[in-house]
Amino acid sequence: MTLLKLVFKKLSRSWRGKRRNADTVEAELARLEEIALSMRSDGSWLQQETELPSESDFALIGKFIQVYCVADFNARRVINGLRAICLGEEEDFSSRLNDKDVLTHLKISAAAWTGSSNVSDGVVRAAEILEMHRELRHNFAHWIVRRLRNADALLILTKNAGEARKRSGTHHARDEATWGLFIPASVKVEMGKMQLHSDFLSKLAVHLEEDCQRLREEHLTRAAPAPQEPGRTGSTRREG
Repeated sequence: MTLLKLVFKKLSRSWRGKRRNADTVEAELARLEEIALSMRSDGSWLQQETELPSESDFALIGKFIQVYCVADFNARRVINGLRAICLGEEEDFSSRLNDKDVLTHLKISAAAWTGSSNVSDGVVRAAEILEMHRELRHNFAHWIVRRLRNADALLILTKNAGEARKRSGTHHARDEATWGLFIPASVKVEMGKMQLHSDFLSKLAVHLEEDCQRLREEHLTRAAPAPQEPGRTGSTRREG
């Protein structure tokens, strides 16, 4: 009976293009491919070749989820803060957004900022980093995890047909599951990056909330049209 649907979705694909050693990334991808080729689709393979995650695995997964949740929490505060300053909005706009839309509106809110580019650039970069890790956070929260006995890698699986379509674009049969692989050490590296951007959003949220009135006045001053010089208004007629 087929237990594992052999649709290999490398959760490490987004590592390419990041500031990591290219040789390290390629070696990790090659190792995942090697592990994937060694997997079998019979039911006994899962019992024989995998085991429950270790305590450190559980801690890693839980921490990754929490780091993302804290970043999402602070992202919503930043969105509300920027909208209050740039639009004069007082309602709790961000609480109605789903996780994906939070990242979209982070960028939209940053584009309306007229102050230091350190703020807008930092917000956009944070949104990009969170988008890279949103899917993995979702998988950790909703898929099961098994540790491979003979490799430092974790296997995640789902029997949810909707999840299968979203992640692999295909539908698994009644006796199949959709799966993915990742290397714990690489997840730790990515989690560290996400933590840095979460900390940035946290500090920015406090600044926007505590100095909202002053920042709103400064924004209105910068956004106001420049006054025209006397005698320079109206149309002119060229003498000739």
